[in-house]
Amino acid sequence: ALMYLFRGQFGSVLYTGDFRWEIGDMKAVEGKNILLNALGDKKLDLLYMDNTYCNPSFSFPPRKVAAQQ
Repeated sequence: ALMYLFRGQFGSVLYTGDFRWEIGDMKAVEGKNILLNALGDKKLDLLYMDNTYCNPSFSFPPRKVAAQQ
């Protein structure tokens, strides 16, 4: 997944794209750090979070298992 950060006269807008968040996953930690560095001391005016697959009806194996499969 990827994120788009738009800045302009309209303010700051972050679009997350669909993503998988796993607490403790090093990629998640790295992504968080990259995002915080990109934002600096600026605040977001709008966050568009694509949570298409956050519905509990979807069941995905952990990232590591999915990569091995």
